[in-house]
Amino acid sequence: MSNIIFQQIHQQINSADNILIVSHQKPDGDACGSTLSMASYIKSLGKNAVVFNVNPAPAYFDFLPGIENVSNDNNILNNKWDLIIVLDSGDLNHTKVDLDVFDSAPIINMDHHFSNHRFGNINCVDDLASSTCEIVYKFLKSINFNIDKNTATCLLCGILNDTSVFSNGATTIDSMNISSHLVSKGARIHKINDKVVKNKSINGLRLWGEVLSRLKNDDEFKIAHTYIKEEEYQKYQINEEELDGLIDFLNIICDANIYALFRINENHTTVSMRTTRDDIDVSRIAQINGGGGHKKAAGFTIDSALGEDDDLLSFLKKGLK
Repeated sequence: MSNIIFQQIHQQINSADNILIVSHQKPDGDACGSTLSMASYIKSLGKNAVVFNVNPAPAYFDFLPGIENVSNDNNILNNKWDLIIVLDSGDLNHTKVDLDVFDSAPIINMDHHFSNHRFGNINCVDDLASSTCEIVYKFLKSINFNIDKNTATCLLCGILNDTSVFSNGATTIDSMNISSHLVSKGARIHKINDKVVKNKSINGLRLWGEVLSRLKNDDEFKIAHTYIKEEEYQKYQINEEELDGLIDFLNIICDANIYALFRINENHTTVSMRTTRDDIDVSRIAQINGGGGHKKAAGFTIDSALGEDDDLLSFLKKGLK
């Protein structure tokens, strides 16, 4: 990523006083880590920085410094903002924030998704980065910001989240070297591991078992897929976030090229996909269905609640024929 872009971001932040920081709906570790670390830097300049997300962060991120200050109060969006920073979101629609809000101030767009729409006045997009937290780290280093243990913990959380603790295709030499430096700065790697990786209840694992029992593998395209229905969260009395990590877990299957999880909700169905194959691009499948993501990790939303008897594979085969 060019230092010229980092300097443009630095200058834009220095010229603003009230800054809104947003990310995608249903924030994950990278969304939480990148927004909180950016907010920490901006507040160190004596400026007003507010982190907004339409959904509360999953409870297992409650250890992240500053997470208690993230707001989902829509009234905040009516404030006058000098600058809006959008982190870890491939497009503005994915934030679920009223698009009129983004017309009120310049936008800095920082992201690592290949399918990013480049919607900002300044676009800092690096699809070779493991995570948005890696990009934020490089930005902070470029301006000689002293990363403390709290910021280091937030940044490491995002990198570990998006690399599945250095086990998926997003893992690079850069991500490992940066993580090593963050640990040296005091990042709480054991707390991240305990809270983000070891975050399943007994009932959550029982539901994992039920979802895995439905797993099917298509012989022609070698697509392993399964589904979960919204009412099953109530049946097992767990939060939807307890299924986080299941799609990455499917990567251990040796005889499939693509792994897909369908989450069937009342009015829509979300689809997450993964692959470990270098010759397959699941972001192509996602884009054909109106979504996006990376070559090896992508997803999309279907505007209907699919049934278990529907041809789930038809949506996945579009990009492979």
